[in-house]
Formats: sequence, C-alpha cells, structure tokens
Amino acid sequence: MTDGRGYSVSAATTRPVDESACTTNEHHRQGWVRSQWRTVRSLHPLQWLLFAAGTALIAIGIGAGVLSSGMGAGPAEALFAGAAGMTPVTVGTWAIIISVGLMVFNRLMGQPVLIGTIFFVVGFGVLVDVAMFFAPSIATVPGQAAQWLIGAVLLAIGAGLTIASGAGASAYDTATVAIASRIGGRLGVARVILDGVALVFAFVLGGPIAVGTVGLMVVFPLVMPLVVRVIRSRLPESAPQ
Repeated sequence: MTDGRGYSVSAATTRPVDESACTTNEHHRQGWVRSQWRTVRSLHPLQWLLFAAGTALIAIGIGAGVLSSGMGAGPAEALFAGAAGMTPVTVGTWAIIISVGLMVFNRLMGQPVLIGTIFFVVGFGVLVDVAMFFAPSIATVPGQAAQWLIGAVLLAIGAGLTIASGAGASAYDTATVAIASRIGGRLGVARVILDGVALVFAFVLGGPIAVGTVGLMVVFPLVMPLVVRVIRSRLPESAPQ
C-alpha cells in the first residue's frame, strides 16, 4: 500500500505497537534480574561454596558411579541416559534440555525461575559428562556394585549440601514443588507422580532401570537428611538458613 504522498508502506508498519505491554515485559525482566542479584549478594560465600561442591558431587556420583556401574539409576538420571542412548547427544546435554523444559513447566505452574536452579542445571550438565568420560570401566559384578554404592552415597551427600546451602535446587526438585502446589501440598505424592512419569519415559527409551533404581530409594533418604542437619548446624549464624 502507499501513503498519501505515494510512498510504499509495508503492512508491518501499519500495525499498532502495544508500548505498554513492551514496557511491562521489560520491567518484569529488570525486576527478575534485580531480585536474583539480591539473592546472590545475600547469601554467605560459604553457602555458594557448599552449593558448588554439592553440584559437583551429584554430577560425579551419577556420572562416574551410578550410571557407569550399569546397576540402575534414579528416574531422572535414567531418563537422561535413555534419551542419550537414542541420540548422538550426551547425557549432560539431555539433562540441560530436559531441565530447561521443566523450568518452563515450573514457570507455567507458578514457580519462579531462580538463578541457583540455572547454575545447577548448567553445572550438572557439564560435569556429569566429564565424570562419565573419566569413569572407570568395571567388569565384575562386585566391583560394579561398589561403584554404584559409592556413586549413590556421593549423590546423597551432594544433594544434602545443595539443600543445606539454600542457594538453589534442581529443576526436577522444583517441579515436585510445583506439582505439590496443585494437589494440596503433598510433596510425597507429587514426587511419586513425577518419578512415575520419568520412569515411563526412561523405560520406553531404554534407560538404565534396574535394582539400583530401587536401591537409590533406600540410600538417598538415609544419607541426605543427615548431611543437611550436620551442615546447617555448622553454618555461620549470619548465613540465611
């Protein structure tokens, strides 16, 4: 079309621009950045150290221990490994991809996206691939069982450290909270629902579901809460719990 002077005018230029919506979105982004920066500054350096150490231990426990042992992994890890086995993409990359999807799900369910979750997702995704690359290959069943047990304990300790740090949680754990918020706050039921969905997809993709999958349900609840209690009792009083 043309304007009154004969110049060509594209259709795009004739659409009204909702400046108020653009401004609101920009304010939301700026508000999120400011709130997350306040979170980063408010935490004690020891809390970030615990968070980083916990993330590393989780990645090592899963990558060099649980997954590499072949004895079976947890629902989320079995899903990551199953997806990796069907594609040329690594376990860590799939962990990041699926976690990003979970963060979108969490946001739609009303849970905020936190900077600590982003740090965890990226850190875990990178480190789990490194751990699997350097993991020993053990042929004997007793050796594989020991490898799995060491990995499971490291995983539980790492989870305890990240929880005790108060700096953030995985997208999978946040999804548990998001589901619980819609079913009356029942975290246990929400975890069963999420684990069940993950196990179904992991099974379809050929993920490592075995005796170790059940074993994690025993080791994890025994070790992780103990680590949380010990660490929180030793945090400086100035550190937010």
